[in-house]
Order: sequence, then structure tokens, then C-alpha cells
Amino acid sequence: MVNGTLHESFYHACSANGLLLHNKEWCLTLSDAAYTYTGKQLRELFVIIMIQNVPSEPHLLWQEFQTELYDDLYRQLTRSGFVNSIEDIFDFGLFLIGSLLIEHGSHLLSLPLGDQTNNAA
Repeated sequence: MVNGTLHESFYHACSANGLLLHNKEWCLTLSDAAYTYTGKQLRELFVIIMIQNVPSEPHLLWQEFQTELYDDLYRQLTRSGFVNSIEDIFDFGLFLIGSLLIEHGSHLLSLPLGDQTNNAA
């Protein structure tokens, strides 16, 4: 309970109390990795962060790094004629992230990434 509000878990109570870093360390990690990692490697790192570290605001982390996470997909999808818009790239990227999550025993629906998640699932 924080300020008279009962939260569903200890994690949520800590977040409401301002005790979590709200993605700062994961933003720094992904920013540093974006300089040398490929999109595929960044997606793998993103999935590891999501599964093992449970960032406090995963949707904001995903939104901030969409371009870096999917930078290798534009060329691949354009070459094969499957890209009509940036949303096509993001949808395919979410499919790939979902596949990685399944390999690790999780699923895309467990990550609150925003409206794009519902389109790709």
C-alpha cells in the first residue's frame, strides 16, 4: 500500500513510491549497443532485457528504440517487395521479437508495448 492505494504487487508499489529507475539503465544499455550491434543483435538484447530484468516501462523503451531495433529490416523487406510503409517494418520486427520471446518461454502479449503489439499478435 502506498499513500492509501493498494497496489497489485510489491513491484507496482515500489514503482508508485518512486523506487524504480524507470528504464534509465536500459536506455543507456541499448543506446551504447546501438553503435556497434546489428538490428538482430539489438532485438536479442531487447528480449533478454525484457525477460530477465523486467523494465518498469517496457513500452517506452520499445518506442524509443524502434528505429534501431529494426534498422536491418528495411533493406531485407524492400528487396523482397514486402514493405509498403514503416508500419510493415515495425510489424515484422514485432513478429521477430515475438519469435525470440517464444524461444525463451515467454510471449509478446506479456509485454505491454502499446497498440502495435495487438496488430502483430
